[in-house]
Amino acid sequence: MNRNAYLVERFSAYIIDIILISFVSGLLSLPFTSSKNYEKLSKEANTIAENYQKGKIDAITYLNQYMDINYDLSRETGVSSILSIIVYVLYFIVFQYYNNGQTLGKRVMKIKMKSKDKDTLDMNNLVLRELFNNSILSSILISVFLLIGKDVYGVGSTITSCVQFIYIMICALMISFRKDSRSLSDLIGKTKVISLRSEEE
Repeated sequence: MNRNAYLVERFSAYIIDIILISFVSGLLSLPFTSSKNYEKLSKEANTIAENYQKGKIDAITYLNQYMDINYDLSRETGVSSILSIIVYVLYFIVFQYYNNGQTLGKRVMKIKMKSKDKDTLDMNNLVLRELFNNSILSSILISVFLLIGKDVYGVGSTITSCVQFIYIMICALMISFRKDSRSLSDLIGKTKVISLRSEEE
C-alpha cells in the first residue's frame, strides 16, 4: 500500500477519535461546567485577558492572575476532568481491546492495532501504549497536582502539558519517517498499526 495513503489513514483515524471522544466528554461534563461560579470565573478570565490586551496590566500581573483563575476553574471542573479520564480509558483501552484493536476512527479508516510479537493484542501492552499516547497519564498527573495545591498545580500542569506536546510531536515524526511507521507509543506498548486495505489487495 502507498505509504502516504497509510499516513493519511492513521492521522485521520486519530482526528476522528479525538473529535468523537471530546464530544462525548463534553456532553458528560456539561452539568459540571454550567454552574454560576464557573460562569463567574470564566468572565473573570476573559476580563484579565482583555486588560492585558489593552495594556492595563503587564505580562507578570497577567500570568499571576491567569494562573490563579485557571486553578480555580480547574477546581470547579474537577469532576468533569475525572469523567473525561474515565471516558478516555474506556474508549482507547477497554473498547479498543475488546474491538480487536480498533477504535471507531480506525474502523472507519480500515486500520487496526496489533501486537508486534504476539498473535493477539495484549491488554497490558495496550494500557502502556494508550496511557502515553492519548494524554491519559498527563491528565491523571494534572488532576493530582490540582489536589496538592495552587503552586504545585501551576508548575506541574505547565511542565506536564509541555512534555505531552513534545511526546506527541516525536510520535508524529516517528510515524512519518520510520520505515515501519511505529511511533514511540508503539515501541513502548510493543504494538504496530496495520492497514486492512493492504490485506484486501
